[in-house]
Amino acid sequence: MDSDRNSPFNVPIGNVGFKSPYLNLDPKILLGNQESADYIYLDGGNRPSRGRFELAFSQIGGSVMAGASIGGVIGCYNGFKLTSLNTAAIDSNHVNKPLSWAVRRSQILNYIGKTGAVTGNTFGVVALLYSAIGVGLGFLNDSNEDINTVAAGTLTGVLFRGLSNPQVTNDVAKELIKSQLWQVRLRRSLIGGLIGASLSSLFVLATNKEKYLKR
Repeated sequence: MDSDRNSPFNVPIGNVGFKSPYLNLDPKILLGNQESADYIYLDGGNRPSRGRFELAFSQIGGSVMAGASIGGVIGCYNGFKLTSLNTAAIDSNHVNKPLSWAVRRSQILNYIGKTGAVTGNTFGVVALLYSAIGVGLGFLNDSNEDINTVAAGTLTGVLFRGLSNPQVTNDVAKELIKSQLWQVRLRRSLIGGLIGASLSSLFVLATNKEKYLKR
């Protein structure tokens, strides 16, 4: 068939491509340049993006997995280090002997599992707080995502550090903290807010270099 021949619908067929007689839209737009301005996405821009609510699920899951991985590495290190110092008492003379590899292996796996679970849970809680606050701020202010990111990071640090109980083992320290609990929580909130603001600001600067780091 001749490439210059037209179809009965007077639609050109050949090297010049074809246009739908029903939509009058060149399919090459859909299959060609993905950065074309002919695309209109939900955020009103010309590139695909997801909102904070859609990103929350991947952020929370990724944070849990990252925390579990980091905790597993820390638990493995602590397990090897601490079990090498442990000894087992044998026979009636109570002669100390290093633990067998089978016992050490079980203890190391316990360290990995416990530390990984605790660290993953901590990372997941932080990600959940950040995502929930970010989604809420997005409903209040959808004009500047950078401000929402910094505000969400700051509030996450304030809430996470302020609401968590300080870990102390000394009985005197426990009584002191009980008598000045609000002061301790306020101090921890300020430190957590500073850490959250710093990390979120660094993230905004790293992802928007061309906007904030112009020469």
